[in-house]
Amino acid sequence: MRGLQEYLWNRDARVVTYADDSYVILEADTMQELIAKSELCLKDHDDFLEKLGMKMNESVTKVIVFNKNYQKIKLRFGKEEIESGKTIKVLGILFSYNLWWTSHVEKVVKKSASILNRVRFIRQSLNKEQTLKALTSYLYSALFYGSAVWLGPVTSRSEDWKLLNRVHYQALRIAMRDFQQEVPRKQLDTLGRRATPWQWGYYTTASTAANILRNREPSLLFDLICGNMTTNRRRPAFFDTSRRKIGR
Repeated sequence: MRGLQEYLWNRDARVVTYADDSYVILEADTMQELIAKSELCLKDHDDFLEKLGMKMNESVTKVIVFNKNYQKIKLRFGKEEIESGKTIKVLGILFSYNLWWTSHVEKVVKKSASILNRVRFIRQSLNKEQTLKALTSYLYSALFYGSAVWLGPVTSRSEDWKLLNRVHYQALRIAMRDFQQEVPRKQLDTLGRRATPWQWGYYTTASTAANILRNREPSLLFDLICGNMTTNRRRPAFFDTSRRKIGR
C-alpha cells in the first residue's frame, strides 16, 4: 500500500495501512461534505489499487461516522451502495461510533468466557503456578489485547470495569480453586500476583502520557499535560507493574 497517502493527498485524507489492510480517515464540517469526500476517496482508492493489479472488495469495505450521536450514511461505490455501521473492527479492536469501548469490552469478555471454561477443565491436571501461566498466555493476552488504545480511567465506563473485573477474578478463583468464592478479592490479588484491570488501565494511561511528553506530540496534548503539571506542582502518581504480570 506504499504510495496510497500521496495518491489521496488532494482529498485531505489520512491513510493508515497494515499489510493488505488500509484505513482512510476523513474530516468534514457537514454530513453532505463528508459523503462527497468519501465517495471521491473510494473512487480514487479503487483507481490506485487497479494500477497495482488489485481491486477493492465491496463486501468487506466498511464505513463508520465518529460522532456523539449515531448517524447513518450511504455511499455510492460503482453499482454498489455501502452503508455505515455503529462499529468497525480495526486490527482486532472494535471501534464504536461514539468512541466508547463497551462493544469491544463485551466482545473480549465473551471470548474470555470460552477460554475460562477450557482452563477450568484442565485445572485438575495443573498446579497453581501452571494455571496462572496458562491464564496469562491464553486469557489475559486476549482480554487486554490492544489495551493501550481502549483501556484507561478516562476512556472506559464503570460498566466496562465491572465486566473486566469479573473475568479477572473468575480467572484467579480458578487458579486458587476457590470455586465457592470464599477468598476476598484483595487476598486473590496478593496470591495471584496479577495486576487488576484498574491498575493496568492506569499503567497504559501513564505510558501514553510518558510517550507524549517524550516525543512532544501530539502538541496539543503535550501542552495540556505540561500545563497541568505546572499548575498542580506535584509529581504524577504511577503504579509500578514491575512485580505484576499481565498478558506477557
